[in-house]
Amino acid sequence: MNPVFEIATTAIESVLCLSAVAEMAGKRYGGRKHFALLFGLVMGMTIVVTFFNTLASFSFVTVVVAIIYIVFTSKFLSRGHCLIRSTACMITLFFLHSFDYIIGFSTALSIADSPSIYHGYDAMMHNSTTRVIYTLINKSLQTVLFLLVRPYLHHVAVLPRRLLKTLLLIMTAAYIIMSSLIQMIVTDSLYVMQIAVIFSWVFIMIGMLSCIFIVILFSRYQEEKNKSSLSLLANQLMEKNYQGLAASQLTLSKQLHDFGNHLKTLEALTAENPKAQQYISQLLSATYKNTPRCRSGNDVIDAIVNCKAAEAEEKKIAFTFSVHLTSAIYIPSIDLCAVLSNQLDNALEASQKIAKEQERYVKVVIEQKGNFLSFHVENRTDRDPFDSTGSLPSTKTDPALVHGLGIQNITETVEKHLGTLENSYHDHVFISFAVMQNTV
Repeated sequence: MNPVFEIATTAIESVLCLSAVAEMAGKRYGGRKHFALLFGLVMGMTIVVTFFNTLASFSFVTVVVAIIYIVFTSKFLSRGHCLIRSTACMITLFFLHSFDYIIGFSTALSIADSPSIYHGYDAMMHNSTTRVIYTLINKSLQTVLFLLVRPYLHHVAVLPRRLLKTLLLIMTAAYIIMSSLIQMIVTDSLYVMQIAVIFSWVFIMIGMLSCIFIVILFSRYQEEKNKSSLSLLANQLMEKNYQGLAASQLTLSKQLHDFGNHLKTLEALTAENPKAQQYISQLLSATYKNTPRCRSGNDVIDAIVNCKAAEAEEKKIAFTFSVHLTSAIYIPSIDLCAVLSNQLDNALEASQKIAKEQERYVKVVIEQKGNFLSFHVENRTDRDPFDSTGSLPSTKTDPALVHGLGIQNITETVEKHLGTLENSYHDHVFISFAVMQNTV
């Protein structure tokens, strides 16, 4: 076969190996610097592998040298430590060589003219045309595979050391066994070949499924853990904010009350000054005195409702509320914030999208019934918020916001308190109804 073609094949495999390891271990650089380093390391790996192939083609020596080269040199491409680079290297080699086997086995079967695929392998290794076709198909599919899985390779970096060690052992063992079985396939013994084929397929499946299972399962677990941590942090910040807001509102109410008394005193002192009395009367009749405020007895609920009422007024949304608390609230303030503030945020966001201001409204009803506390938040919306699967996708366009976190936050919180969340839509009206058990 043309040596130039073989060198090009080795270069392509070097690019795939080093790129995959860099993606899994976390790229150190970006842009031109990354590609310049990658080009230099690929050239070096191509020279090293080609040299050892001339000494002993397809020997384990070449593979061991390639592994050492990838693990060592990938340090210049990635931020990952040695363990993650080693694991990434074995995952990459296992999948690439599994493709080599699968495509090679299929090609050998297609061109074999006897019950044994040995002749097919022999023809594929020595017939230049057949080998070129096999190599082109193989490397093309490997490249496509890399491009398809590339967005998910970074999940390997979040695996803890314990799982990385486990995955490294599995991949190394599966790779060694698979390589040994492949060597047994190219034999004239039909029985040995059949056994080798069966077991090689088994180990390929075990290796692939183990890798996919560990990476995907843990990644999803870590993602959910991160979301829960983010939700908890957001709830804590909201609780702190509304606690401070409640204290500020209380202080402001006292100040307004004292201010009114001062004005009344001034009104009496300026009885002989009509202009001063007229001005003071205007101040006493200011609209802030008549602004409806929530005074349920629960500082956090009051702060949330009053804050959102002010926000609704600013956005020209009609806001009404009814709060009836008959006994003490035992649900922690952080959880009250998680439910009520998210419900109201969603309602205000949906209402603001309605073009006609006179159609915008948000209605809040908070009630205690027995040992349960319920939050009924109703608002008008311009469209059905549910998608075809019955889910509520996020409508936020800001990439800095966590999509779907509000609904998840409410759901997790009400379930923690043995409650439920029911969302419904009918005739441009959306209702979020959350119930939580209010017990000590």
